Amino acid sequence: MKTLEVDEILKILEERGWQAWLCDTPVPVYESVHAGNPAAPGQVPPGMVLMPTAFVKACQDSMVKVCGNSMADVGIHDGDLVKMTMGATPHDGDIVVVAIGNDCTVKCFHEDDNGVCWLLPQNKAEIGKYDAIRLDEEISEPVHLCGVVTALLTPLPRISGRKMRSTLAELRPKEAVNNDNSPQQVTKTQDDELVDRLKPLFYNKEGDVRAFLKEIAGMKPKDVTDLVNKWVTDKRISDYGNSRKGVLWEILHQAGLYEPSKQNWNRRVF
Repeated sequence: MKTLEVDEILKILEERGWQAWLCDTPVPVYESVHAGNPAAPGQVPPGMVLMPTAFVKACQDSMVKVCGNSMADVGIHDGDLVKMTMGATPHDGDIVVVAIGNDCTVKCFHEDDNGVCWLLPQNKAEIGKYDAIRLDEEISEPVHLCGVVTALLTPLPRISGRKMRSTLAELRPKEAVNNDNSPQQVTKTQDDELVDRLKPLFYNKEGDVRAFLKEIAGMKPKDVTDLVNKWVTDKRISDYGNSRKGVLWEILHQAGLYEPSKQNWNRRVF
């Protein structure tokens, strides 16, 4: 595809409210780092993947393929790719990639009330299967922070042709007819365009988007952020870090559904 054709496609998507990025920056891919008890990583790195320049920090970001399900409660599952910023300083609650001796693991970083740092799994369904790792003088092997996980790339399913035909039959709008019997063009409403912009943040579940918009209508700002936090916890809104929080604020703010500033939003939404 020629450069002019790519530019034209990006322009069309932008005019329709989509945030489109060109994948033009090579990022190393490491596999596999265990979201479970530490295990030796695979070949480092076995290859490269192209990502948008705006999505990565030059020479600081890499992609890591996760093995295991110890982080399932935060949406990270076996086989997922996560984006890791190398050299970043972890804060309480951040998801990190840590090397312990010759083994690597993906865990949640936590500092307790006594100042002791821990690597904690996040999988209540399999409590006891995965270890909490205490980072103190009791660890005999060297500990190295590889980086902080800042984004998750989950594989999307491919819908079968039979399912698509069934869906089309159920949802196809009836054609409006002019007096001259020629079909009228069916256009999207502003509500439909807002739903389309929000769907990627709601795991592409249109029903959840419409239920969310209906619920926040007329809500006070604090109640809106409380609902967002609840839906993130319930895995109905994706939790991909500060950049994804900012996208949700921007869409709601532009639609007049959340008036306060982005700074106010970031203080209230975790």
